[in-house]
Amino acid sequence: MERTYRLRLSLDAKYVTIVSDATALLRLGFPDSRVGRVSADGGATIVLRVYHSHLACLFPQHGPGKKHHRSIALEGWQQERVRAAPWAFLRGCIRSDGCVFVNRTGRYSYLSYDFKNRSKDILDLFEETCQAVG
Repeated sequence: MERTYRLRLSLDAKYVTIVSDATALLRLGFPDSRVGRVSADGGATIVLRVYHSHLACLFPQHGPGKKHHRSIALEGWQQERVRAAPWAFLRGCIRSDGCVFVNRTGRYSYLSYDFKNRSKDILDLFEETCQAVG
């Protein structure tokens, strides 16, 4: 019997567009699976979940322990996807481990992005992709 894996995404409920985009992507990626949605933290968090036997194929970097204590390297097919859609990869990184904010300095204000992760491998992937798009 095949093992079924579960993917859960915990999202801030106040970012409706991110929750909607994530739901749509899960439905697109797993058209035969139900995308579940529950509220947590008194409604402040939306948890999306999907069950599928091929999640381990899509996320081969998954493993025991903290991600910053183990190697994170993209498979060849994942590298091709990032090269084909670098901005989508960067948006996903920022939405998962970063933020977007308005930086105000004197009379100027401009949109700024921040990304933090404890995994050197993930930071390297983020930096390489930023350099690739200039």
